[in-house]
Amino acid sequence: MAFVGDLALYRLVGNGHFYTTDCNECVSVIQNQWRYEGTQCHIASADALGLAAFYRLLGNGMHFYTADEQEKNNLVAGGWALEGIIGYVSPAQAVDTVPLYRGLNPNDSDHIYTTDLYELNIAIQSGWVGEGTAAYVSRTQRETAQKFCKPSMP
Repeated sequence: MAFVGDLALYRLVGNGHFYTTDCNECVSVIQNQWRYEGTQCHIASADALGLAAFYRLLGNGMHFYTADEQEKNNLVAGGWALEGIIGYVSPAQAVDTVPLYRGLNPNDSDHIYTTDLYELNIAIQSGWVGEGTAAYVSRTQRETAQKFCKPSMP
């Protein structure tokens, strides 16, 4: 069965990178002077066989996203706040998925999540550290999916 995401994962940048599947939250963050960078990829809104929860955590003023249950538990044990599940992703390569790469800025602990290997490599050349694949996601969207959030740019 092919993985097809029905939630857009919006990417914003301000004090670090921020990702959300909630259009209202996206608009609110933009109103707080964050720059909207568009839809990064698509993830599933509901759990299904073979999918993993994609968690959002907050610690040290930065957001962090993971589909790794042990990584999430270690961060929570270390004092990070679990903000919840923002969607579901494939933990392994599946039909119609692409890697969602994760990179770390060692200067401020910001993380970038991207499906664009070229973008990750540019970040690495600028001093970021590649952390591998965070999950596998869809670049396509189910026909019955939510309407895209098209916030106005500040």
